Amino acid sequence: MYKLLIVDDEPHIRSGLKHIIEWEIYGIEIIGAVEDGTKAYSLIQSGHPDLVLLDITMPSMNGLELIELCSRLESVPKFIILTGYNDFKYVQRALQLGAVDYLLKPIDQNELENAVSSCIKLLDNLRVRRQIFNESLPALRNDMLLRLLNNQIDILEFQKKSAAIDIVLKNGSMYAGVFTIFSDKNSDPSSLLHSMDLCQKTLSTFFSCYVISSNGQDLAVIFQNKTQCPETNFQDLMTSCSQVLADKLGRPVFCALGREVFHIRDLHFSYSDCLAKIEKKPAEKPLKTFAEAEYPLLVQKVLKMARENYTDSNLSLKTLAASMQVNPAYLGREFTIATGEYFNDYINGIRISEAIRLLDTTSLKASKIAESVGFTNASYFFTVFKKITGQSPNDYRCSRHKNML
Repeated sequence: MYKLLIVDDEPHIRSGLKHIIEWEIYGIEIIGAVEDGTKAYSLIQSGHPDLVLLDITMPSMNGLELIELCSRLESVPKFIILTGYNDFKYVQRALQLGAVDYLLKPIDQNELENAVSSCIKLLDNLRVRRQIFNESLPALRNDMLLRLLNNQIDILEFQKKSAAIDIVLKNGSMYAGVFTIFSDKNSDPSSLLHSMDLCQKTLSTFFSCYVISSNGQDLAVIFQNKTQCPETNFQDLMTSCSQVLADKLGRPVFCALGREVFHIRDLHFSYSDCLAKIEKKPAEKPLKTFAEAEYPLLVQKVLKMARENYTDSNLSLKTLAASMQVNPAYLGREFTIATGEYFNDYINGIRISEAIRLLDTTSLKASKIAESVGFTNASYFFTVFKKITGQSPNDYRCSRHKNML
């Protein structure tokens, strides 16, 4: 439902507007009807209406003053102006200030319905755009922070854009860290999104931080050291988090912490330290994980069949359930309870891990790699790859090659 506020100094107009059309048909509820701009401004601040029917000439604060004042708010409603014939110069100013339409008094029902319908379309489009933007925020933040760590963005550009996507970093004591989550064809990979969530929950309990997907195997972390804790605290936390990730994901994990820096523009130095340590990691040092035998036998069988048959594009929970002669819903529930993730996320994790290996070790085109790891639709492969790694396959390959130079 959209919320409507009626603002007019004439009581009979306020009353008439409440009943002139069936607002519910348009998905609108009336949250108030007031006689002046001052009261209206207070209700706009507290009630956050989506639409305001607004008279221009009112005592205390007129309609133009109200629109101009509301333009400074974080959430600005759509205004439809109500006016007399001699107010047209005010109408022009109201439209310049952002009003979407105007109606001449006395109000005609058909004209009001047309104006409201047009406004609803605007609000619907705005809601869709906001939803799309909100859904893209994690990827936008990840890309922005990854560019910062790789020294690929001007610091002034970063500061200008970061606030718009809810990144709050201030100069002061900071560290970058990296977790490498090991994976091969015989391991038990899990989706990187699940890894990021586990990492964020574990680390943010103790320190303000951002967790970033840097590629298919690595998670980067930016710590904001607001309480001036010693470096050993961060190193101990990284080690503890590595163990949590290893135990939860069933995969070996290695961690590295970079140097302390005091300016956002220097974070790439700390991140470079981490990458250098990761490159020099001893092969025998990754943390050991729990045995797969801890899973129920039914789930162990699913894991084994998934690893052995992930290149089969027809592989699904339904086909596995049929081969095991069990109910798909039951199998899915048991799998999720045991592993903490959905089967589709699990199989996508295997396929993307293998895709990353092929991107690193071959010159195959991304579309060919998609087919070879079990994706029938290249577009869907690109979507899943970016969701898990934060990069497209081609961007990943380019960034990996740059790091190796």
